[in-house]
Amino acid sequence: ITANSIVDQSGRLWYYAFCIDLQLDCGITILPFKKCEQFYQREGEPEIHLNDPEAKKRFFTSMWL
Repeated sequence: ITANSIVDQSGRLWYYAFCIDLQLDCGITILPFKKCEQFYQREGEPEIHLNDPEAKKRFFTSMWL
């Protein structure tokens, strides 16, 4: 795992978490829920190594809701 891949992964998690939060809180869709769900299923399998564990927590909590 390189530093760039960790940063990219954290950024992607924040992006998808934001998309889900916006949809849950305001009803505004940036990405269809199905796309977020596919990302969730793909990223939920392996152990995710992040410098920003808040991104992981936020993403998985939002998907759980």
